[in-house]
Amino acid sequence: MIHIVGVGPAGASLAYYLKDEFKVRGYEIRKSPGAKPCAWAVPRSLEKYIKIPEEVILNKIYGQKIYLNNKLLSENYQRLPQGYILNKPSFIKWLLDGVDVKLGKSIKFKGQEPELRTRDGDITVIATGSIFHNESKWKFLTYQYILKDAKIEDDIIEIRFYTDFVGYIWVFPRGNKADVGIGGFLSHDELKARLDSFIKNDERFRYTKIERKEGAHIYAGGIKEELYNFKYPVIGEALGAVYPLTGEGIRPSIISSHALFRSIKYGKPFKEEFEKTGVPQQINFQKQLVEALLKAPPHLREVFIREYFKSSKNPL
Repeated sequence: MIHIVGVGPAGASLAYYLKDEFKVRGYEIRKSPGAKPCAWAVPRSLEKYIKIPEEVILNKIYGQKIYLNNKLLSENYQRLPQGYILNKPSFIKWLLDGVDVKLGKSIKFKGQEPELRTRDGDITVIATGSIFHNESKWKFLTYQYILKDAKIEDDIIEIRFYTDFVGYIWVFPRGNKADVGIGGFLSHDELKARLDSFIKNDERFRYTKIERKEGAHIYAGGIKEELYNFKYPVIGEALGAVYPLTGEGIRPSIISSHALFRSIKYGKPFKEEFEKTGVPQQINFQKQLVEALLKAPPHLREVFIREYFKSSKNPL
């Protein structure tokens, strides 16, 4: 039996990969998988690792715009979709079809070890997200509004960076609504004030209605190398599989699950399989960039951000 503690994108995708060849059981503290707030966006390149069913796609994304201090820095449009906005709860439900999942099940931890009744030969996988980390320095808050009646394009995403704080604002479609959020190394009150000000001063949101407000913490401390040697396999955000510059987590979490699946099935080292994808190296490079941004004055932050997006063909 393979026990998966946490069935967000990482745990649910691992269950999807394993369920046809192994006995799998998932444990989820929430009563509804996929409830953690996030922007629900994935690049099309994820389809190299997992099928994305048409029925869970809310928007096909053909373009992206990057802003610096509210001035357009770069834009990119393609004939084919660059990515998708998913209905994340529906996607996770699809991944977990046929899997034994204990919802609303809180697993106690003794230190970092889950207290589960297992048998010899069982494997326990930790996919509990940011709560697995105690380092408050590298946990930052994201805060988002789901808005009705916003005047935004339904096939373009935008991300806005600034030089007076380390973080970003995003504007993503979500079906016929808008997901407008902020994340970064500021307090909750500071983030909320900046997001409210942005929405108030953008004509596209003048007549919008707030359907929902929500927030979550993200761990942006890079891949925790020591966890490759932990007693239990650790995947997803619990491992540090989040891009620190943009907070993107669904794609790297699923790729970490695919690497662990190959490790379990073929007996190969998990670290080796994950690093073959290049994702850990990209994440750790972005962490170094964020560290530099946190130390740099505003004029150098502008230089770093401009150079990063200049040198990256499709950085998001």
